[in-house]
Amino acid sequence: MGRRVRLTAVSAVVGVVIAGTLGVIPAGALWSVPGSMTASVQTDRLAAPPAPTVAARAANSLTFNLATPGQKSDTLPTEYMLERSATQDFSDSVMASRGEATRVVDTGGSFPPDMRDYGFDSISIGSSSACGLREGSVWCWGENSLGQLGQGTTTGFSATPVAVKTSTEASSSSLPLNARLTRVNVGENVACATDGTTVWCWGSGNQLLLGISGGVANTATIAYPRQIPRGSLPAGREITDLSVGRWHACVVVKDGGGHCWGRDNSGEHGVGQISSGSNTPRRIFTAGTGGSQVPANATITSVVAGYARTCIVASGAAYCTGYNPNGAGQGNGSTTFNVTAMQRVMQGGNDSQIPALATITEISLPQTSVIGSGSATTGSVGACVIADGRPYCWGGRAYGGVGDGGAMTGFTLYPRAVVGIPDGETRGISSAPHNSCVVHSSGDSYCWGVNGSGQMGAGNTTAQGSAVVVPTPLGKTIKAISSSTYSAALTDSNTPTLGNRCWLFTDGTAGCAGRGVNGLLGEGPEGRLNAINSTVGSVVAPQIAVCEAGAVSLGARCILLPGTGYFYRLSYSIGEWQSPLSEVFRVETTAR
Repeated sequence: MGRRVRLTAVSAVVGVVIAGTLGVIPAGALWSVPGSMTASVQTDRLAAPPAPTVAARAANSLTFNLATPGQKSDTLPTEYMLERSATQDFSDSVMASRGEATRVVDTGGSFPPDMRDYGFDSISIGSSSACGLREGSVWCWGENSLGQLGQGTTTGFSATPVAVKTSTEASSSSLPLNARLTRVNVGENVACATDGTTVWCWGSGNQLLLGISGGVANTATIAYPRQIPRGSLPAGREITDLSVGRWHACVVVKDGGGHCWGRDNSGEHGVGQISSGSNTPRRIFTAGTGGSQVPANATITSVVAGYARTCIVASGAAYCTGYNPNGAGQGNGSTTFNVTAMQRVMQGGNDSQIPALATITEISLPQTSVIGSGSATTGSVGACVIADGRPYCWGGRAYGGVGDGGAMTGFTLYPRAVVGIPDGETRGISSAPHNSCVVHSSGDSYCWGVNGSGQMGAGNTTAQGSAVVVPTPLGKTIKAISSSTYSAALTDSNTPTLGNRCWLFTDGTAGCAGRGVNGLLGEGPEGRLNAINSTVGSVVAPQIAVCEAGAVSLGARCILLPGTGYFYRLSYSIGEWQSPLSEVFRVETTAR
């Protein structure tokens, strides 16, 4: 230990004063040098500190011992500054620790995270819950009695969006903290999300839909995200689309076709036969296999899973398979009750009003259906497409669901042009049983069909046989629309009128109309919770912790990522003197 002799120290102070006056003597301070017989030295700089040593490593934090520098002051404190960076060039460096302590813990959040309101990148509403995607994480709201919110619980509801739990927060969740999710879709009591490589699902449904082996009649409730087995999904290919129906789900893989899993009682997997289903994805047949009409060289770009049905868009044409009561599902005049392979939607023939050479870019169909008899039932099995920028629909005519201005009874087997929409392009078609909406190039949306909960957002509950305008809130531009039907209405073929719809705007905000029970409108505890709400409200924005570089948010705090390497460097100061930086060193957190 260095000896400190006050008299010598005073002489050093005098040296400082003289230096300041004459400007010719090196700066001096009250230094002590460990192991030296001299208690004070003169210096004009500090030496670089040794690199810290790692005292402990964990999955989300690192503990360091900071080496005591060779120079210390008898009167001034030593302040240590430990920088962290995710890159070796320290282009994103942050101060992991600053202070006099020589043992520090870097948790990735050395300062309180900045909690900010963020909008959504995408949004999807189902029969009892809804979810939105923001910067790779999923936030859900609505009913939670069947684990729909991914919180690990099966009680209550939330009128405010809550973040789906990751494996860092709950060991039962298989969703990694660092997963950057790209898509989320909500069906009936089940939601699924993907990061472009893997799919996770949660909620309640048949076991196969949740990736669990078992019979199609067996139901399961998974309150945390569960990883779906890869099955037929080709390795190294990006998942570009995801859709969840009532009992099955499907994805599109870039240059790798369409794939479905879950129940297959009606041929909805499109594999050439009715089967007992699968808890792993199976590839949809093309090129004539099993009777498929999808050409061998066609590229599948989108998929929609509905009530025991699946439809795709492939190289500018639409194809459907599965449940087809009274011919209302296929859109090509076929009256086969269960179709087991993809059949093309009719264009330019018979009563189809889609021009023969039109390019179909979108297709939408109800994710749920009405169980019962009569025109209300067949109405919910229809579908709509966008062809050359215009909407066409087929299926049941009840409540005006086809939108062609004709009778609100019976059904049509072929696509009909939706009327009431002015000239201009339409996009973003979104359908629920007996009702649909599109986004118009004017910036407004147009809707038609059933409106019992005010789900059109037009200020009334009147069913519309042709499209009516739904004005966009001032200052907003519509990005996308998502539609659903209240599941309890599915058992009553006479009143399938209750439903919901959400509008996502380009600024990330969202608003919903329709049934608000159990917080499905996402407006917070003070929001509308009534069964009928005919105007578009405002979904509460998720509050996301903004963390320093190299860290990620976990609720309202920040942590380091497991199994990740970080770069560090150390410096210190004594009074106005600042040391050079230590050597850069790398240390890795442990895997989970």
